[in-house]
Amino acid sequence: MRAYGPEPPRWITTLLSFDKNCQYWVNFCERIENEFGDDSVEYQIASQTLFCVPKFHISNHIEDCQFQFHPGHVTGAGRVTGEEVEPPWAELGQAGAQSRDSNPGHRQEIIEDAISDWNFKKLVGMGEHNVNAAH
Repeated sequence: MRAYGPEPPRWITTLLSFDKNCQYWVNFCERIENEFGDDSVEYQIASQTLFCVPKFHISNHIEDCQFQFHPGHVTGAGRVTGEEVEPPWAELGQAGAQSRDSNPGHRQEIIEDAISDWNFKKLVGMGEHNVNAAH
């Protein structure tokens, strides 16, 4: 029993960002319930899931979809673009080509190094972006 404050939520809300979420969310909970049951952890998480369409893709959707699934209109989405996964693909493709002939352990190291490099460059670039945005 907590001595102070409200009880914390039992499940953390999940945000799924995908270019076809306007179609994917239909019957999502029903599909999870059929697969795992309504008393499962998976169903509890699914029932708390929010859906949005990434900002880059949303402009190609119909107007109703844009209002419902734009990350800026989804309560709890914050200021997210929903495109965090796509930008490093070109560099990861190069890492994949470099690791094609490697054994599984070495391949994993090459790909992890490429991801770490991407994350480092992104982190360093955030500071520069914030300084430029402040002016």
